[in-house]
Amino acid sequence: MNGLLIIFIAGQVAQPYVRVPKETQIDFEVSASSAKKTSQKVWISGKLVSQQEDDAGWLPTYLYSSNECYQDTCGTLNGYTWSNLTITLSAADKAFGNTLSLTGATGSLDTPDGGKTWTGSIKINKDHFPASN
Repeated sequence: MNGLLIIFIAGQVAQPYVRVPKETQIDFEVSASSAKKTSQKVWISGKLVSQQEDDAGWLPTYLYSSNECYQDTCGTLNGYTWSNLTITLSAADKAFGNTLSLTGATGSLDTPDGGKTWTGSIKINKDHFPASN
């Protein structure tokens, strides 16, 4: 994956540009506290490259991802996978796995403990950004 890496939770707060080398592992951690603070961290090949904490007064309710292209220079973006995905809820919800909604991707979530922890992987399909000219 090459390009710009920005994470948004409570509004759009841009972080400095970080180039992501091809075939690189990127690790994300998003956590929320009972004080309704959200913390997000990003590692590239084990090195922490971005972190932010928001005091939005509410907790995140969904995980959203999309491919974006700036300046008509992207062309085709190869498919990629989110692997070792783990979501831990504050309370068990046996139906949480049914809330997964994917477009241009495939994947699933499973729970080993009755709905408190969910694990899985998501394969994002190849995407193409044609020039607008």
